[in-house]
Amino acid sequence: MSSKPPSNYVWVKKIISFYAAHTARKARSDGTWYFDSCCSRHMTCNAGNLTDIHREDGGQVTFGDGAKGAIIGRGRLKVDGFPKLENVLLVNGLKANLLSISQLCDQNLHVRFTKEGCVVEDDKRQSVLEGTRTSDNCYKLNVSQQCKYTDVTTAQLWHKRLHHLHSREILKLLIYGAVRGLPAISSKTETVCKGCMAGKQHRTPHSALLHIDLMGPVQTESIAGKRYVLVCVDDFSRFTWVEFIREKSDTYKVFASLCKRLMNDKNIVIGKIIRIRSDHGREFENNQFAQFCEKRGISHEFSAPKTPQQNGVVERKNRTLQEMARAMINAKNLPHKLWAEAVNTTCYISNRVHLRYLTHKTPYELWKGRKPKVHYFREFGSTCYVLRDREQLGKFDTRSTEGIFVGYSRNSHAYRVYFRNNSTVIETVNIKIADQNENLPVLDDEESSMAKDP
Repeated sequence: MSSKPPSNYVWVKKIISFYAAHTARKARSDGTWYFDSCCSRHMTCNAGNLTDIHREDGGQVTFGDGAKGAIIGRGRLKVDGFPKLENVLLVNGLKANLLSISQLCDQNLHVRFTKEGCVVEDDKRQSVLEGTRTSDNCYKLNVSQQCKYTDVTTAQLWHKRLHHLHSREILKLLIYGAVRGLPAISSKTETVCKGCMAGKQHRTPHSALLHIDLMGPVQTESIAGKRYVLVCVDDFSRFTWVEFIREKSDTYKVFASLCKRLMNDKNIVIGKIIRIRSDHGREFENNQFAQFCEKRGISHEFSAPKTPQQNGVVERKNRTLQEMARAMINAKNLPHKLWAEAVNTTCYISNRVHLRYLTHKTPYELWKGRKPKVHYFREFGSTCYVLRDREQLGKFDTRSTEGIFVGYSRNSHAYRVYFRNNSTVIETVNIKIADQNENLPVLDDEESSMAKDP
């Protein structure tokens, strides 16, 4: 009775075993290394190739010809020109030094095979190791290419010997042959140096691009008689400023004043304002703006006519401010003349709670360099009671007066309160707000910001 032919799985195993045996026969223990896709771990027969060797009790490796070799140790590969390889097995009786393809991939290295050879690349697609295809279809490591990968320890040592010289400058010395005795050190070996961080680390500067737009006119004047809102957004942090004006002709004066305050703010990580972007409105496209920008070297960019999406950063911010302010006013049935107070408060909160896209930081932290505090936030439009400390009171007169909480001062450490009886807004710290938590803390110094009253 004839036996059944072997399955595809059995044939594949035989092919793999033949390949592994063929590689082992060709290799020698003279330092030659082969790339092996059948090998589950890096293996060597020479203990001199390893450091930090740990003894292994038990375990064995099956060779392609069926023979077995005992695993006698495990260590770290220490061969000039090689990348850092961990968990390399020391196998008794092994006839080859083998580099495991799967283990190279586990180290986030990319192995690419071609008809002529193979290349091992890092995440930046830079060559780490290279191999050549031999006449009997094995992939042998190119010894001449091993020097391309500089030992990280050696690079760090020379970085310190050269008094923490940047790797870019070291590379120049090698390229131009300016010194003798310096080993080949690649810029790929640059690592974070504790000494350099202690002595050289600084904040990353950026030159500001400001998006500006004028929102309005609003049908109802604010309490202070304002009808327009000048919105200014920093492109890097998305930190936003709002300035309230009565007429469009006031735009230049208000913006020029804001720019001076921004450039004089010592807490800002900013080189200077190099660009502003706006639409073609006559409040922006005029001789005053042109002279202001020319004098200070500011490039004034314009969006195309009838194309507001080209200035989309500030257009989206306008919509956010309007929607949040509208929700705050209608939630408490407040008079529409408080729209400026609502926009002012919306901008204040937005800078402190909206995370910048693709970061875990708020605009406030990106602009100021510290995390904002929100423990003192209260519900806009809540009833509040203000101490009558600005009046001469009799012994039995009431000590407080009722008002409406309408936001936070941006140039002092106080809260803003609206009184219905005389349609005025004051700023005070002697206040109790009928919120769920009446233990109102005093605002910290760092919470104040630059701006004019709405």
